Amino acid sequence: MELLVKLSNLFIILMNLSLSTTSLFDDKGASGQLLPKAATFHFPEYAYKETSKNEIIYHEFETSCQHNTLCENLEAVVKKSCVRRCISYTCYQDIYGFDELEEGEIDVRLNSFKGCVVQRSGKNQRRYPNTQFQRFELGEFFFNMKWKLRNFIKNVYF
Repeated sequence: MELLVKLSNLFIILMNLSLSTTSLFDDKGASGQLLPKAATFHFPEYAYKETSKNEIIYHEFETSCQHNTLCENLEAVVKKSCVRRCISYTCYQDIYGFDELEEGEIDVRLNSFKGCVVQRSGKNQRRYPNTQFQRFELGEFFFNMKWKLRNFIKNVYF
């Protein structure tokens, strides 16, 4: 019985010790308050090698989409989202669809998006980015119609 009491006391001491030492390793701000823990961010990852060829391919897509009538009058994050949807609606949905890019957010998903675009686009579409606009999927069609309707209403009523 005495051994059981000693073991339980030892267990309690070890638990208290482990709880007290964890606070030693918590990050604290200048005021002494605990800083929030960094969130783990999960998203589909596509391999992307930053070669000059891949950068040129992506830049051609990006330039074409920036001048697209759906995206050219937008600003900041809304424009980035529009341009990336224009480049590849399916890649955009895979990577950004569950959690849209926010104002001021550092875009850690961009290289994965570029990798998706390079992997999913065929050789002809990579050489001629304007053909991307001729290849509509149902999601792209509804996206384009929504933006056209929104711009029309904005121009008529505002």
